[in-house]
Amino acid sequence: MRSSLLVLWTSLASAVLADITFVTPAPGSTIPVGAVSMEWKDSGEAPALADLTTYEVFLCAGGNTDGTFIDLVPLVKAGQFSMGNIAQGVVSATVGGPEKNAYFIKIISTSPKGTVTNYSGRFTLSGMTGTFPANVVTALSTLGSTTAGPARKNAMAAANPGATGDFAVPFGQQTGLTRYAPMQSLPPTQITAKDKPPLYPTSNVIIATAFLPPASPSIMTTVTQSKSYTITMIENPAPPGPGVNEDMQKFLNRWKD
Repeated sequence: MRSSLLVLWTSLASAVLADITFVTPAPGSTIPVGAVSMEWKDSGEAPALADLTTYEVFLCAGGNTDGTFIDLVPLVKAGQFSMGNIAQGVVSATVGGPEKNAYFIKIISTSPKGTVTNYSGRFTLSGMTGTFPANVVTALSTLGSTTAGPARKNAMAAANPGATGDFAVPFGQQTGLTRYAPMQSLPPTQITAKDKPPLYPTSNVIIATAFLPPASPSIMTTVTQSKSYTITMIENPAPPGPGVNEDMQKFLNRWKD
C-alpha cells in the first residue's frame, strides 16, 4: 500500500514533562481524507520528554494486538521533538478502506535508553477508496464500539531496574570493540502477558549483495552485567509420581545388561 504523502511540520512550544498522549485525532472522530492533523501532550507517565530525542510516526489500521494491525504509510521518518508537538500529513484516498474507526496514529519515540511507542485513539477517514488485507478486516470486525488504540509499549532500559551506566545504553547504539548487555531480568512468579516487547529496539542490518573484502571484527567482547539479586531454591515438596506402566517397563527391560 503506497501513497503520495506530504508532511508539514510546525513548531509549537510546550512545557511537557513526560511521554505523549494524543489530543488529535480525537477518539471516534471522522476526518475527511486529505489533511490529517496530529497533536500530542504530556501523558503524565515516564519517560520524561526531555529524555526523548527523535521519533517516527505511522498511519495504522487494524486491531489492537500485534499481528492484527498494519502500518499503512510512514508519516515521519526522523522527527525531532525540538520541532514541537503538532504535525499534519496529507494522505491519499487509496491507502485503505472506509471502515469505521479503522485508523489510528503510532509514534515511536527514541532516547539513549531505548524506545517508547504510543498510539492515538481510533478514528474514521471518510472518502477512502482502498481496501484492507483480510486479517485487518477480521480484526476490525471483533472490536465492537471501542475507540481505543493499542496499548502503550515501553522498551526503555529503565524497565530493567538493573540496567545502569554502560549497560543502560541500547546495544545498537554502542560503539567500540567491547559492548555491554544489562543483567537478565528476574522472572515473575506468574505469566500474565500474552506478548513481551523487546527491551531495546532492533538493530539495522544491511544484507550484502556482492562478495565483501576481509574486514576486522567490529565487536570483540560482550560484557553482561552481573546479577544484583539472588535466587533461593528449595526441594520440590510434591510426592513422586506413579511408576512407569507395565508396557513401558517391558520396553525398558529389553535394554538391561
